[in-house]
Amino acid sequence: MQRWKLGVAVAACAAARLVLSADTPAVFWASSPVKPGEAVMVQGWGWGSQPKIELQRLKDSGAGKPGETVTCSPILCNEEGLGFVVPESWKQGLYRFSVVAESGRSEAADLNAPQPLWTRTWSSPGCKS
Repeated sequence: MQRWKLGVAVAACAAARLVLSADTPAVFWASSPVKPGEAVMVQGWGWGSQPKIELQRLKDSGAGKPGETVTCSPILCNEEGLGFVVPESWKQGLYRFSVVAESGRSEAADLNAPQPLWTRTWSSPGCKS
């Protein structure tokens, strides 16, 4: 009985990949944290044959307003991943990138952004504030 569920799940994933791969590029994961001069590895699909990366360093003040933007070519590219290098001349900070391909542009992804792993509810029973 469990085998048919697994078969349905695999078929659904394969169908989703076919549908999404015809659309714009998709980014699922990117290595972070990263410093200037280091490589960023990205997982996703839909890059096409010659993708470009638009990379921004966000300003330290102004709540994530874009600063300098560069367009670079990947140092590694295959169907499910690509890699690029953050310019060495940039300061350490928060970066945002998009993958630009013939079929469109991926949603922006942030590098070095805080990623809370859990939250605490201060209004839980028995907790006095």
